Amino acid sequence: MSLNRGFTISLKLVVIMLLALTITSVVLAAKTPPPANSIFVHDQEIAAGVATVDQVTAAQPGWVVVYKRADLKPDMIVGYAPVKAGANSGIRVTLDTSRLDKIPTLWVRLHEDQGAKGVFEWGINGKSQADLPVTENGQSVITTFGTKGAGADLSVVPAINIKSQDVNKNSIIVDSVTSPVDGWLVVYKDPALRPSDIVGHVPVYHGTNQNLKMAVEGWRLDKTPTLWAALYEDKGMEKVMEVGHMGLTRADPLYLYKGQPVVTAFGTTAP
Repeated sequence: MSLNRGFTISLKLVVIMLLALTITSVVLAAKTPPPANSIFVHDQEIAAGVATVDQVTAAQPGWVVVYKRADLKPDMIVGYAPVKAGANSGIRVTLDTSRLDKIPTLWVRLHEDQGAKGVFEWGINGKSQADLPVTENGQSVITTFGTKGAGADLSVVPAINIKSQDVNKNSIIVDSVTSPVDGWLVVYKDPALRPSDIVGHVPVYHGTNQNLKMAVEGWRLDKTPTLWAALYEDKGMEKVMEVGHMGLTRADPLYLYKGQPVVTAFGTTAP
C-alpha cells in the first residue's frame, strides 16, 4: 500500500468517527429536553396590589396562582392569572392586599386549566377543585418572591433619556438614566425585547447616571430606524450582565416600576 493511499484511508476513518460523535451528541441532546414547565419572578413591591411574574413556560394552558403561605392551601390564595401554552412573559396578577398583612414572602405555583375552560376552579369556597397543580419530574412547579422590592429605593422614579442619534460608529450616547437599583441598560432592535435582539448594554447604578457611552454591534442593526432601551436589575452574579446570555434570559430581570417595565425608544439617525 502506498503512503498516499494509507493517509487517505486514515483521513476517511477520522471523518467517519467525527460524524459518529456528532450524531451521538445530537441524539443525546434530543433525549434531554429543557423543562416543559417553569416560573421566574423577581422580588418586588406589591403595595399597588399587583405582582408581575416575569416568565412562565407552560406545557398547556393554565394558571399562575399566588399564595401567602408555604402550605399552599386553597384558602391561602391571594391572586391568580391565566397563562397560555408555551412561553409567557410579564404576567400581571391582581392581589388581594387586604389579606397579605405585610407578608415578606409569597409563593407562586403553576396550575392546570382542566375544568371549565377559562374559569379558575382551584380553591372555590376554600376547597380544591378541578384545576390541579402542574408537576414537573414528580414535583409541583413552584417559586417564591420577596415583597419588599429587593432593596430598591422606591423614592427614586426611574427614567431613561436618549436622543435620536447616528449609530454608524458602533456606539450610543445615553444622556441619562435614573435607577432605583444597580443594574443594566440594555438596548434592543425590536420592542419585543427578545434576548436574540440585544445589540448593546451598559451598567447603571442607583441614582442618576449621565453621559453613558454604550458599545453596540452595529453590523446587527441592518438600518433599523428605531431602538429600544430597557432597565434591568443586577440580581445574579454581581456586575455580570446575564440578560440574554447565549440567547436566553438569565438571572437579571427587567426592573418593574408600578408593575411596568421601564423602556424607551429612540431613533438611529441624527435629528
